[in-house]
Amino acid sequence: MFKRLIFWLLFIACAGALHLFGNNFGTLVIFSASVIIPGLSGIILFATAKFLRLHPIFELPETCSKGAEFSGMLLIEHKNRIPAMRVSCLLMCENLFTGERVEKPFFFSAAGRRTVKIPFSLMPLHCGGLRISAMNFSIFDIFGLFSRRLNCCAETTLTVSANSFEMNLRLKENIESLADNDEYSMTRPGPDSGEIFGVHEYVPGDPIKSIHWKLTEKLDRVMVREFGLPVAKQVLLLLDARISENSPTTAEGWDTIAEVFTSLALSILRFGIRPTVGRQNDGVFISRELETEEEIAAAISEFLAVPPKKGAGVASCLRTSQVNFAADHIIVVSPDIPPDISVLQGGNRLIVLRYGEPATGGYSEAGVLCVPFSRDDYQTTLFGVVL
Repeated sequence: MFKRLIFWLLFIACAGALHLFGNNFGTLVIFSASVIIPGLSGIILFATAKFLRLHPIFELPETCSKGAEFSGMLLIEHKNRIPAMRVSCLLMCENLFTGERVEKPFFFSAAGRRTVKIPFSLMPLHCGGLRISAMNFSIFDIFGLFSRRLNCCAETTLTVSANSFEMNLRLKENIESLADNDEYSMTRPGPDSGEIFGVHEYVPGDPIKSIHWKLTEKLDRVMVREFGLPVAKQVLLLLDARISENSPTTAEGWDTIAEVFTSLALSILRFGIRPTVGRQNDGVFISRELETEEEIAAAISEFLAVPPKKGAGVASCLRTSQVNFAADHIIVVSPDIPPDISVLQGGNRLIVLRYGEPATGGYSEAGVLCVPFSRDDYQTTLFGVVL
C-alpha cells in the first residue's frame, strides 16, 4: 500500500505540473480526477468500514502427523450487505512446543451476506501444539491507497502427534520397594518366590531350585515354576521442559525429547505398569495417571501445547506442589541434568535421560545416573536401556 500511495502522489505531482505548463481544460480534468476520485474512494472506505461485520472461523482436523501436509479452510462470513472489495488478512501458524512460526498473507473480496472460503495447507516438521490464527484483517479502497483495520480475528489449535519407536524396556529392581510391595505383574514373571506367576517345561539355564517336583512327577517331564514380579505402585516419568544455557535451541531438539518421552510412556504401559507422567507449567507441577494408550496420547497432547520456559525445573515444581509420589522409579527426560534433581532422591531409582552434547553418561555429582542421547542415535541408544 505504501508504494501505491507514493505512486499516487507522484501522479498528482505530474498532473499538477502538466496543468501548470499546459493550462487548459484537459489538463485540469486530469489533475482534478487524479485527486478527487481516489480521495472519494478513501472517504467511502472510512465511512463504510465501521459497518462491516466479518466473522472468520476455521475448519481443521484435530490432529495431524509431523512431516505430513494437511489441508484446512478459513471460512469468512460476511454478515451485512456492504461489499468488501479488497480485504487482507494474515494467517499465522505457531508451534507452541518448538517455537516455530509460519506466516501467510491472503487477499480476497467478499460480497454482501456471503461466505468466502480460503483453502490453505501446512506441513509441520516437528511435533507440538499448533496455534493457528487469522489476524490483522484490513479493508482497502478500490485503488489500494487507503486501508482500515477491522476488528475481527479467529484462533484454533491442533496437535501434531509425536512419533514413537520400539523400546526393549527393562526396569531394574529396587530392593527397597520390592520388600514392601504386594502388587504383582499380570504379564511378566519375576524373582519373588512367594508368588507363582506360572509354570513351563525346563529349558537349559533355568535354576534347579525353581523345579516344581510334584508337577514334574505327575507329568513325567521336568516343569519349572515362574515366580511373580512385584511392580512398583508408581513409575513417575517427568518431562523437564526448561530453557537453560545448556538446553537445545533448535526445534529438532525438543522434537527428539518429545519422541523419547512418548516412547517411554508407551513402553512402560506395555511393560505392565501404569505410569504417571508430569511436567511443569509456569512453575506449577501438572501430572496425569495413565492406564491406556489413549490416555497417554491425550496427556502428551496437553504437554506439547505448553511452551518450554525459563524458570524452575520440574523437580522443584514437584517438591513445591506438595504432591507425594511414592514411586519406585523416577525417570526424567531433560535437555540437561537439572540442577535441582537431588530433591527427587529418596529410596527410589532416579535416572535422567539427557538430550544433547557432549554424549557422556554415568553418575552426576549428585549421584544420579545420566543416560545421554542425541538426535542421530536416540533410537539405538535407548532401545535396550535399563531404567
